Order: sequence, then C-alpha cells, then structure tokens
Amino acid sequence: MRVFIAIELPESVKEEIARIQEKLKKTRDKIKWVDPALIHLTLKFLGEINEKGLEKVIGAMEKV
Repeated sequence: MRVFIAIELPESVKEEIARIQEKLKKTRDKIKWVDPALIHLTLKFLGEINEKGLEKVIGAMEKV
C-alpha cells in the first residue's frame, strides 16, 4: 500500500481551499481537483510498504 506521513489541516483551511478551487474551476478545465475533505499536508511520502513495514511505521509514529 502507498503510505505517507501527513498533518490534518484545520477545517477553516479546507473550506478556504474549497472556495479557491471553485473559483479556479471556472478558468481551468483540465485540472483534476482533490476533494477538499481529503486535503492534507504531506510531510513524508514513504511509498509502497507491506503490512510488516506499516506496523513499524505506526510503532515509530506512536513514539513521537
């Protein structure tokens, strides 16, 4: 599975991103837009990791 470490954004930030997306949708027709509810700030993309590797990542993150 594809794994990354990310920070959830505040709802107010997601709402502002959604407003900006709506404005841009009117001017850019070939962009694939992300659902604002799914937007996050990726700190580190870890790539493809198996279940054992995922367990290690979760264990390390729980210590932080």
